[in-house]
Amino acid sequence: MEQRKPLQQFANDLRLSMTPSEVKMHNALITVFAPYNVTIHPQEPIGPYIADFYLSPCNIVIEVDGSIHNSPKAKIRDRKRNTYMQHRHIKVMRFQNQQVNRNALACAKYILGQSQPLTLKKTTIKITYCPPGSAIKPNRRINIGRFLPT
Repeated sequence: MEQRKPLQQFANDLRLSMTPSEVKMHNALITVFAPYNVTIHPQEPIGPYIADFYLSPCNIVIEVDGSIHNSPKAKIRDRKRNTYMQHRHIKVMRFQNQQVNRNALACAKYILGQSQPLTLKKTTIKITYCPPGSAIKPNRRINIGRFLPT
């Protein structure tokens, strides 16, 4: 009899074989959420389920659904999964493969809009050299968070 892999190992395997749509979404999420204190967890085990993406501390699960999710059995499973997440105060956002393939960046920006308010990362740089006569002095730290794209 074949034994099932532990959930964490299965999630690790899924991470290594993400669908093209999931890869696009992952890249878009990284781009959009880069300036914020948000961690993107691809293929994250949550209870008995594996979420395509989990955003912490936003408490949001993102699912990228292919055509397999259109079957009656899959719809029932998805409803059970959504209920499980909602009971844990996790918001579930679903996107169809076609939406992600058409414009993953727009999907990620929509998610960002639903994730507010977020804090910017403390992004500082240390000035080590300044030309003579510069207004900025060496060995000073400057916060560049406000210059990062939003």
